Amino acid sequence: MAGRTSRAATLGAAMMASCILAWAGGSTTVHRIESAAVAGNMMGLTNLRPLSVYTPEGYEDTRRLYPVIYWIPGWKTPASREYVGPMDAAIDKGWVPPVIVVSVDVREGVLMLNSPVFGNWADFLIDEVVPFIDGEYRTIASAKGRALMGHSTGGYAAMLLPLLHPGVWSAVGLNDASVWGACDTAWEPKVIDEFSEYPYLTGPEQAWTQVAIATAPNMASPRFFDHPTRDGYDQAVQAAWRSRCLQSAGMLRDRRPALAQIAVVGLTLPKNGGNTNRGHNLNMVKAMLRVGVVPQVLNVRGTHGSHRQERFVFLAGLVTSVMSGPAFDTADSRASTWASLKGAAQPDAAANGAAR
Repeated sequence: MAGRTSRAATLGAAMMASCILAWAGGSTTVHRIESAAVAGNMMGLTNLRPLSVYTPEGYEDTRRLYPVIYWIPGWKTPASREYVGPMDAAIDKGWVPPVIVVSVDVREGVLMLNSPVFGNWADFLIDEVVPFIDGEYRTIASAKGRALMGHSTGGYAAMLLPLLHPGVWSAVGLNDASVWGACDTAWEPKVIDEFSEYPYLTGPEQAWTQVAIATAPNMASPRFFDHPTRDGYDQAVQAAWRSRCLQSAGMLRDRRPALAQIAVVGLTLPKNGGNTNRGHNLNMVKAMLRVGVVPQVLNVRGTHGSHRQERFVFLAGLVTSVMSGPAFDTADSRASTWASLKGAAQPDAAANGAAR
């Protein structure tokens, strides 16, 4: 934000290496956590994962509990601070309530999906990152206090994970999400014959291949996955692919109970020309409408990767409008914990709005 300066302060060594980057408004802490879920992956990706955590101005001076936005960046993007200034301004103007923002790091080009090749990234986010944040920060430690947002390939995971793992998040925000993953669409990338070809694929083709391995893994196949049409017709393989296609009304209908736990699905769709995911997202919107879910769609200026900051602020305002705010609770009164949520037989229906 114009007129604001930043300063860095290095804290003493701790089990979690952290670096505080203080702003005139909020502040950002970079944590590095050791992930058991990612350890031992076949790609040699480090399991020491950085997290960028933004806390709003006034966080240190209160006992309030804060809602949390979990942000999955686009392809090969590190955990970023580019949203800090705009979030400071949006909170200052009252467009967005005070909220914590957690950004994961995907600089190597990974999707937040469980994979026998790339590591169990969904488990990393759900079973490691969320408990870590709830333990380190004053959060509303239930689904009603959490939203999941993402850009591009990060947006695909941000929409899919709440459907596969209900009861963790209560709101979703997507910026031109790559919802073509696992779908039989007009665009299909090069399909590898064996996994040794993976490094030579384009970024979108690598992302598609990662979705394929996460969707229909087969380590006995040279490509490490079963293709829905090229490997013969197998009913189980067909069903697996359909279960990950977000443009399918049938898939969304099967996940209707999970959709009902999401209070809002917000999308920003670029209306300018160029290589965007607009058509795929509109197909998903149509599928949602067919199953009775009405997403909130904003047509925005720019292309796939432009104007990310203003789109982030819009989505943050949308998802926080249905989440519990910091005025609801204090650290002294918090009763809901991640452990109790995970141990519950069913999610707390009162804590989650109907999908709309």
